[in-house]
Amino acid sequence: MRLSLTVLFPIVIAFACSNNKTNERATYPSKGSMMFFDTTAGNYEISSKDIKLITTWEAFKEAVLNSDDSTLNSLSYDSLICMNCVSPEENPLMSNDKFYENYFNEVFSNSLLSGIVDSSSVRVRYDWSGYFFENYLFLLDNPDIKNPRIAEVLVSFPISPGESEATLALLTFIETKHTYKFLGYSTIP
Repeated sequence: MRLSLTVLFPIVIAFACSNNKTNERATYPSKGSMMFFDTTAGNYEISSKDIKLITTWEAFKEAVLNSDDSTLNSLSYDSLICMNCVSPEENPLMSNDKFYENYFNEVFSNSLLSGIVDSSSVRVRYDWSGYFFENYLFLLDNPDIKNPRIAEVLVSFPISPGESEATLALLTFIETKHTYKFLGYSTIP
C-alpha cells in the first residue's frame, strides 16, 4: 500500500499542476476581435463589439505591413498628429502625405511591426479625456459624425539596439460614419 501511495501521489500532483497551468494560460484575440479596456471591470477583455474599429485596425495593420500607400492614405485623416516626429517646440500636426513620406519608415520600425503582428501585444482603449478635441479644434468639425470616439491602440514592442524610447506605441484613430481613420502616433515613456 505504501508503495502504491508513493507512486500515485506524484502522478496526482503532476496531473493537478498540469491542469492548473492550462487554466491559467492566457487567451489572445484572434482576427475579428481585440483586447478592449473594460472601464467597469478595470481590465482588458477580448471583444468583437466595435466591428468598425476592428475592421479598420485589420486593414490598417495589413496596409502598414505591406507599405500600401493608397490604403494607408484612405485609412488616414487628412492631418495627422505625430508627437514623436518633431521636437516638443514644434507643432506635431502635419498632412498625412508629409507623415508617410518623411516618417513612415522611422515610426513603423521593425520593432513596432513585430508588436503589431502579435495580438498579445495590442490593446485598445477609448480616450474619454477630451484631450484631442481640446487641443486640435479641427476635429470638432468632423462632418461625418457628431461626437466621434477616439480609439487608442496601444502596441507593446521591444526596444531595438541603440533606442532609448518607450516600448509602448499609441496609434490614435478617430471614428467616422463608416470607419475609423488613423489620426496620430506617439509613444508612452
